[in-house]
Amino acid sequence: MKESRSDPSRTAVYNVELLCHKTSQRASMTLKGFLLPVLLLCLLHSADTSKPGYALTIPAVLNSGVIEKACFTFQDYEKALNINVVLEYAARNTTIFAGNVPPPEYSNCSDFQ
Repeated sequence: MKESRSDPSRTAVYNVELLCHKTSQRASMTLKGFLLPVLLLCLLHSADTSKPGYALTIPAVLNSGVIEKACFTFQDYEKALNINVVLEYAARNTTIFAGNVPPPEYSNCSDFQ
């Protein structure tokens, strides 16, 4: 009979996933002491660098007539991407960026008004 042993790294991953699940059930709790580090650990655990990803940052408040800046990053993709970043507001579209970007990663900041 073969003895089966669990892989310690798998156990750690399972424990983190279980902890993330339990933490999400208590979303109404305040972020104090132990809870904030656990949430950060959940975010780090869920960030798989082998999958394509992107980030887009824009100001939280956009002011009319003021030049604003949007920054975006695309990572870990295999083929060229055709990117269109468009702001839609009050039935008006403003193109922030449009173009093809080569793999495996691309970052850019664009001004818009």
